[in-house]
Amino acid sequence: MQNSRIYPKWEDIEKLKDPLTEGELYFAKYLDNYLPKEWEIYIQPYLNGDRPDVVILQPRVGLMVFEVKDWNLKIYNTEEKEFYNKKTNQKGIYYKSYVLDKNHQKQSIPNPIRQIERYRSNLLLYIPRLANAIDDNFKRIAVLKIGLYFHNSITREAQNFIPNFKEKYCLVFGRDMTTSENIDKIVPDVNRSQSYFMDREWANEIRFWLKPPYHAIEQGQKIVLSKEQKRHIAQSPNQHQRLRGVAGSGKTLVIAQRAADSASQGKKILILTYNITLWHYIRDAISRARYGFEWEQIELTRSHPSSVGYAYESYNY
Repeated sequence: MQNSRIYPKWEDIEKLKDPLTEGELYFAKYLDNYLPKEWEIYIQPYLNGDRPDVVILQPRVGLMVFEVKDWNLKIYNTEEKEFYNKKTNQKGIYYKSYVLDKNHQKQSIPNPIRQIERYRSNLLLYIPRLANAIDDNFKRIAVLKIGLYFHNSITREAQNFIPNFKEKYCLVFGRDMTTSENIDKIVPDVNRSQSYFMDREWANEIRFWLKPPYHAIEQGQKIVLSKEQKRHIAQSPNQHQRLRGVAGSGKTLVIAQRAADSASQGKKILILTYNITLWHYIRDAISRARYGFEWEQIELTRSHPSSVGYAYESYNY
């Protein structure tokens, strides 16, 4: 196996606190065995806290996100439901997946297709230039493919489990497909050397989210803070705080500096914002902080539009 293109390295994967499932380990080895050396493989990458099972990247071609399910489809099912929208006076159909528990009661489960589509949608939020390029030409979505692998099923069973399965939107396959001859069916772009739709600069931004580098103190910029701002950056264990101020008073800068400071001490930080513009502004402000920290310590996400941006410190996130 090739260690140079897989992250984490195999010796580190074997030491993971939460071991890979049988299906995740099997599929990771399959890709490492049969993908050309130009393809990078990321196992449960960071992706701002999303942690998809497997992501593969070819900088000149694109990437593909995989979700791996070790489900026994004999106890899983999907059923069709009707809904009625009172506002539009329209009826429709939706699909609900469930598993039978030991008492044979139905327990709802998240739709795996929705789950993997969320990973792709969030990645577009993190990389605005890529999102804008897709808005200009939707064919560019081809550089962000998704796939769903059912380890304990054959492909026919897996596809029957997914309602209204359409291969052009998401590849769904079982263990019978994982042969050397089928690598091009699992990774449709495997034999491409480059894609007209892919910009290599996007690859560096994608790598940042898959494998965020260490933020060194030297990467930050010297920022002059007022006495009051410095006071709010200081740690406040076991306290809830609310920071208020007029526009332009430096609230966001304080949040960014405090997040970087806490992350440099090994704490996990969650930052919620009410829109994507503020999300990117805070991330940029954190990147300018003069602290050394692992980007994996910080997760940024959007909350309800009525909320305000704030940060949580947590020792057991």
